[in-house]
Amino acid sequence: MTSPTPTLPPAAPHDFADLELELRQARAEAATARQQLAALTDSLSEGLLLIGADGYVLLINDQFCRLIGLQLPAAQWLGIKALKLAGQVRECVADPVAYDEEITQELSETRRSGPLLLRDGRTLERESHRVNLGDTSGWLLSYRDVTQHRQMEGERDAQRRFYETILDEVPVEIAVLDEQRRYVYVNPQAVPDAEHRAWLPGRTLREYCARYGFPMALAEYRDRMFEQAEASTEPVDWDDCTPVPGGEVHHQRQFKLLSGPGRACPTCWEAASM
Repeated sequence: MTSPTPTLPPAAPHDFADLELELRQARAEAATARQQLAALTDSLSEGLLLIGADGYVLLINDQFCRLIGLQLPAAQWLGIKALKLAGQVRECVADPVAYDEEITQELSETRRSGPLLLRDGRTLERESHRVNLGDTSGWLLSYRDVTQHRQMEGERDAQRRFYETILDEVPVEIAVLDEQRRYVYVNPQAVPDAEHRAWLPGRTLREYCARYGFPMALAEYRDRMFEQAEASTEPVDWDDCTPVPGGEVHHQRQFKLLSGPGRACPTCWEAASM
């Protein structure tokens, strides 16, 4: 004889009402969270793209679409395969083949950054890194327009090369140091060896003396003279003796602050052999 199958008592109406209320509250909280996240991402100047481990777009803001030049708004790309989105981005970049290679590298590395050149001449700075998404992982990509910054850098570099070309031809030794007394520039008359000149930027007098075998007293003496010049409103002149193989070389050196004493500014000194 088989025992009867037990049956559960019917749920009370108020139980269903409580469950329905909790469900509505959870949905409302989720909707609020989505709205807050959308407001946050849309207020950013950077374009954002979040791709899940399954390759689908989980988050994308309108700034991403504007920066890339996509016609459809961000909402139209949510939930689609990232490869489909990449196909649309591919039509906007200057070098589609290089873009394909970069996508492959991005998905295989933990973190990656670099420029993205667009067909319309703009330059975006792109950064991607792997992120944790609960039990899985994904990729977060951010984009920002650096076109104007790159143009300014190019103009500044051109101006620097122009002035260095002139200073390279001046028939006296010239060196420029920053406020920490680190070399910024030296001309060939000051340091004839090209390898030595390439090594100097960012180095101190002490590092220079240590590397090339000059006595440390030379750096200490020049430091004292620099301190005097930094406290003065006028150029400071002094006789300087540099030991070299087979004797000494004497210079009349002049040290001058480029923008006044007491300021964090580059400093310049020049010397003529005596």
